[in-house]
Amino acid sequence: MTWRVVRESATMLGLGGLPAWLAAKDARTVVLWTDPRAAASRTVADLLRRDGVAVTEQPFVPATPDRPLDWLDAALARPLPDAVVAVGGGSVIDRAKLYAACAGEPGVRQRIEPRERCGWVPLPPSTAARRPLVAVPTTLGTGSEASRFACFGGPQGTQLVQGDALQPDLALLDPAATRGLPPGQVTAAVVEILGRVTAPYIGTSRPAPVQDGITEVLVRRLVQLGDVAAAADRRGAPADDDVRLEVARISGRSHDQWLNEGRDPFASRTWFLATELARSAGCAKPEALAVLLPVLWAQCAAVPALGSADRAAALWAAMRTAAGDTPDLPADPGPGLGALFDRWGLPARLAVAEDADRTARRARRRWGAGLPMLAGVRLDELTTLFERCAPAPRPDHGFPAVTTAGTTPVLTTR
Repeated sequence: MTWRVVRESATMLGLGGLPAWLAAKDARTVVLWTDPRAAASRTVADLLRRDGVAVTEQPFVPATPDRPLDWLDAALARPLPDAVVAVGGGSVIDRAKLYAACAGEPGVRQRIEPRERCGWVPLPPSTAARRPLVAVPTTLGTGSEASRFACFGGPQGTQLVQGDALQPDLALLDPAATRGLPPGQVTAAVVEILGRVTAPYIGTSRPAPVQDGITEVLVRRLVQLGDVAAAADRRGAPADDDVRLEVARISGRSHDQWLNEGRDPFASRTWFLATELARSAGCAKPEALAVLLPVLWAQCAAVPALGSADRAAALWAAMRTAAGDTPDLPADPGPGLGALFDRWGLPARLAVAEDADRTARRARRRWGAGLPMLAGVRLDELTTLFERCAPAPRPDHGFPAVTTAGTTPVLTTR
């Protein structure tokens, strides 16, 4: 959903190079946004202080639903730093991004005020010299450390803010930062990345040979990584450092603008639909995606506005090949993707707190009905889609069903 390429985030491997990078930017004061539960938060704070950097810590505190940006106003009222560093999951990094954008250009704060209807907030190209922004992800999947997007919860639902000023200057990847992830989180991250890279491919009917070929390579590798991560889950063991690092690198690169050059900037329906389904079920985004994606791919044939059935079939063929000699995976994209997720032991069903029509009406109001994000998708088609996401359980693989209404994680998902 972007039209103007400015730059891509640089990537550094390992925490040890951070002090030198900040010194090169002449940054001696830093605001450090942290997840207090992540060990890497303390590691980074200690590393910077040992190098003589003055660190002001901003631990993540859940926002009040009716005052979702009080944390931002409080931070902006304090003296501004030379640089901004975020250590945490997508929610922590998104807060740091919004803070850096508002600190660089005061007019941004007014633009991101929660809206009653549209959930998308585009920012104009920034003309201010923004403070350096570094992101150290401690979770996997969102790719917030490299994206031009940031989310926060408003009274009416998720607000998606987009702009060049939100993109970190440096994504700092270290396997040690994600070592504490529980079993299942790496597999869930693979699902989230699959949702992100497949949606523009399927949502655009016109071929883009270079981008299509790269997407096919990425999804093949993601299937292989998903198999490896799921095997570790079955052993009750974490995925090893090399697997987590590769997942992190693909996650960040999946936000690169060149990957979707030539495609409709609003081709991706998946994020908007998954956001509303996750809200309805009170679950994390990857769990909603695991249920939504097979249904969405199956619905493309009947509802072309959701995506191209032919391109979904082509992409699934690439994924099925990467899964090896597995006759248990159907050739049809929807059932095939569902069977793959079954093999990975993903939660089989969603306990939805509201009926499908209400979810559909909210999704249409926030992202459709004249807005481009769900353009062309009728209300009855959305209702059918959400109805098919909730009631049909897939086979039980010994993993618990998603029954987490009201307990959406606040630090690891967006």
